[in-house]
Amino acid sequence: MCVALYPPPEVGGFTAIGDKDSNTTFIIPIDVSLMFGVPLLAFGLLFTLLSDIDNALTIASAVIAAIYLGLGSFFVLKDKNNANQNRYTPLIEGMLALGFGFLALMIAIAFDAEWTACGWAIQGLALVWFGRQSLRGWTVLLGILLQGLALAILQPLFDYYTALAPSTLSLTISAMGCLASVFILRNENNPIQPDYEVPAKEKHLLASVNTTSPIFQLIWSNSFVDMLTVVSMIWGLIVTVLIIDDHMGNWIDSLTRMITFALLINLIGYFVIDKYRQWNLVTTISHAFLGLFYLALLTTVSFHFEYDDATTSSFWPLFITLVVGWLLVGQLWIKRWYYADKATNFDTVTWLMTGTLLIAQFSYYLLPHSSQVMTVFITGIWLIALTQLCLRKKLNTPPWFNW
Repeated sequence: MCVALYPPPEVGGFTAIGDKDSNTTFIIPIDVSLMFGVPLLAFGLLFTLLSDIDNALTIASAVIAAIYLGLGSFFVLKDKNNANQNRYTPLIEGMLALGFGFLALMIAIAFDAEWTACGWAIQGLALVWFGRQSLRGWTVLLGILLQGLALAILQPLFDYYTALAPSTLSLTISAMGCLASVFILRNENNPIQPDYEVPAKEKHLLASVNTTSPIFQLIWSNSFVDMLTVVSMIWGLIVTVLIIDDHMGNWIDSLTRMITFALLINLIGYFVIDKYRQWNLVTTISHAFLGLFYLALLTTVSFHFEYDDATTSSFWPLFITLVVGWLLVGQLWIKRWYYADKATNFDTVTWLMTGTLLIAQFSYYLLPHSSQVMTVFITGIWLIALTQLCLRKKLNTPPWFNW
């Protein structure tokens, strides 16, 4: 720090950190073993001295984290006022890494496993946001690793025989943190994408960053971000099912119905996000989510009538909600895919066939004394009428629905 703040005097027209006649300055070098070794050895000494005192290690970790985060913030501000904004980069990244590391350690010491995972998920999201704003690949990677550790900590808590299940709040924070992180890193917000419009305030920052470094290329590579997005969406779906089971388990007593309802909630959420902030990958993955929703909806009807006749009163309100979801959410996504040039021939086909199979199933189960004659009759009339109307082009359908 003394070398960085008070460089040595000139010797023969040169200094240790730059050329007298040049407008640029070299990056301040650091001794990695000295920067990271001293605080780690100091914390080891504090652990030995304070391990028998309640909350002493927590306070010590918080103090060390505050010191290094304060020093890192000081050099960030000093770097902005410097002509060469790369000068203090090693110091900034080293001190911020130590500060956030001791902050994560403080959370782990102070809380139990569940709330440690919750705190690390929030801290990981903050690191991803800060790393994206400052284009620091190591900061983003540290945030992703913290969120991965948070998910790993939560997994053993699902063993109902040894521990209580995680609370709804911790699960929600974990899922929302993961989704928010991949939203920040989405391809539309990728600084190295050819079609990305770099804001004016980010151009100078991007020019001063080494965009060819392996970490920077990994963090903002399409395949890496796509993998994180898929994992986050699957985790979000699992968390939604668990929350429904926790709060509505007495009303929705079938796993198939929970999954169907969770898929509908996720599809609505992703549609709202994509409507206001473009997210092409989610738009693409929603094809699979909507197909799973159709399949789960049809399976729900079959399982209900075949195996679960005792819960008719609780089944019908949920089923009506799901059918309305099929009708509205399905059409909204078809419209969204049409205008985003991501529509396929199977979108309208799967939507229509789901409706046809629903009609057939209800004709079969609600008219049991017809010996399946009315099932064939009603479904056949529906298909013939639909085909005739389409062939004669009597249906005034919107352009996004390919009848």
